[in-house]
Amino acid sequence: MTLKNIRALMRRKKFQTAFSQVEKALKHYKECPNLWNIRGDLIQLIEAKDAPPLSEAAKSYRRALKLNPNCLESIESLAHYYDAVDPQPAKARYYANVYVKKAEDILYQMKKILADTSK
Repeated sequence: MTLKNIRALMRRKKFQTAFSQVEKALKHYKECPNLWNIRGDLIQLIEAKDAPPLSEAAKSYRRALKLNPNCLESIESLAHYYDAVDPQPAKARYYANVYVKKAEDILYQMKKILADTSK
């Protein structure tokens, strides 16, 4: 199962099936931050009684961030998680500030590339 297939399942709202596929994929690709991000998203979307606790979503996002400290998706997900799912304003602000700082750095770099290539 590829990430593309897992995302297709998610678009069709087959969250439990997608989650099962992510769990299988993680057995072979434990170091894939994209899989950990998707896992966190799916934990929040699954409505089954036997779904993992919501706190597992944050653990998944933190794992993804540990694997890729510059992953804006993980940072954004943690900011939203601590804002809406497990309200902890200080943590939500922390991750929102980290997101803004990294996004500004990336935007600066992209503007520099545009300036350099337009000469």
